[in-house]
Amino acid sequence: ENVIRCTSTLHALQRRQLVRAVFPAAPAAAPLRLIHGTQHGWLTRPTHGNTPQQRAAFEFPAHGFAALGDSASRLLVMADGLYGWSCPRGTAIGLTLLRTPNYPDPGADDGPITFTYAVGIDTGPEAPGRLALHADAFARPILPLPASPARQAAASAPEPTATGRPLEGLVEVLTPHPISIEAIKLAEDDDRVIIRLCELSGAPQTARLCL
Repeated sequence: ENVIRCTSTLHALQRRQLVRAVFPAAPAAAPLRLIHGTQHGWLTRPTHGNTPQQRAAFEFPAHGFAALGDSASRLLVMADGLYGWSCPRGTAIGLTLLRTPNYPDPGADDGPITFTYAVGIDTGPEAPGRLALHADAFARPILPLPASPARQAAASAPEPTATGRPLEGLVEVLTPHPISIEAIKLAEDDDRVIIRLCELSGAPQTARLCL
C-alpha cells in the first residue's frame, strides 16, 4: 500500500494539553472536497465556515479515514482508534492524537497511549466506498490464528467443486462492490446465525453470500 505508517506512544504528564498531527494538501485553484468515514459508511463535509457555530467547531468526529482533494487525486489519512479530525482552512487534514481536558473527563488519555495512523495519496476516480474498505483493513488487519484439528483436516481435503459448499464456518461475500461484513452473531432466541452486511458506495448492489 502506498502510505506512510506511523505508530506512536504518547504519555501525557500535564492536563489541558492537545496534540494534533496536521497534513497539508497540495494547493488547488478550486475548493477541495472533504470526505470522511462514519460508523457504517462515509459522508462529505464542507471545508468552509459560514456561521459562527461552524467556525467555532475546530474538529469533527469521523471513523477510519479522511480524504481531501479533487476528482483526480486526494490526500488520504487513515487512523486506528482516533476519532477527532479537522480541516483547517480547507487546505489540510488534522488528526487529534491526544487530549487531556479537565472536563468532562479529568482522566481522559491518562497513561501511555499507543496508536497507528497512515498518510498517503489516493489517485483515480473518487470512490469513498473503496477508501472505507481500505481504512477498515488498515484498522482491523487479518490476524492469523492456529487452525483446529477439524479445520486442518478439512484444509487437506480435495478442493470443493464450483457447486460445492465452502469450509464449515467460513463466511464470504462475492461481489465487485464495496460491501463489508460488519457482524456475525448468534440469535438471542434460537440457534440461527445473524450476519450483518454494510454497502459502502451509497447505491443498491448485488452480492452473493457463501456460508
